[in-house]
Amino acid sequence: MTGCSPSASVVQSLLAAGADPQHMDHKGLTALDYANRKLARLNLRPRRKPRKSPSLDENRQILLARYEQEMLDEVRRDHPEWAQDFVNSYRKERLRAARRVFNDPGQVERIVKLLEAAIKKRK
Repeated sequence: MTGCSPSASVVQSLLAAGADPQHMDHKGLTALDYANRKLARLNLRPRRKPRKSPSLDENRQILLARYEQEMLDEVRRDHPEWAQDFVNSYRKERLRAARRVFNDPGQVERIVKLLEAAIKKRK
């Protein structure tokens, strides 16, 4: 929750795996405390529609730059034994980076709800 791009799906997975929603850090704060603080900070600023990355096409798929495509072609040519894994990993990570929305208030709101429900369930 202290990062710049918290993810509700990660929090949900951690809770499903048995993470303690009431665990306190060295400052005596829980993930819910951090989520509420982040949400309060985000709500102080006017909300803007997330910008579309220029690296995405109209279907939200990655558009690689010419130099990236050339680099991937070179890898395929010079290292066919591991090129496919590398190319797939590279494209996947580029897509994740292009779709990233930093400090998304909607994600933080979902995290707060998830944590509150998990704490309520434990009581």
